[in-house]
Amino acid sequence: MCLVIDELDSGIYEYLLGELISVFDKSAKGQLIFTSHNLRALEMLHKSSVIFSTTNPKKRYMRLQNAKTNKNLRDSYLRCITLGGQKEEVYAETDTVEIGRAFRRVGKVVRDGRED
Repeated sequence: MCLVIDELDSGIYEYLLGELISVFDKSAKGQLIFTSHNLRALEMLHKSSVIFSTTNPKKRYMRLQNAKTNKNLRDSYLRCITLGGQKEEVYAETDTVEIGRAFRRVGKVVRDGRED
């Protein structure tokens, strides 16, 4: 069986998500393909079971390189975001100045009581 779930973590408490993934990993037959915004899955699955999306539309998916078998994939993924070191970029850098500017614009609209 192949089961595909978009946003498996939607409405599920983080610890429970980890428990569900652990049960799937140990006893499910077939393949589970899912997306998640919660990084708990990376703590529960073996590195060979996880494929990451990239920012490159020509090479959309990859496995993390140099991730140790005994290491937490969550830590490796976060390190990859901050330091790089992979063949493909997994996260386009956030422009925090632009985010701050957007919040200030929204605040001004709310204070002035108008919408742009």
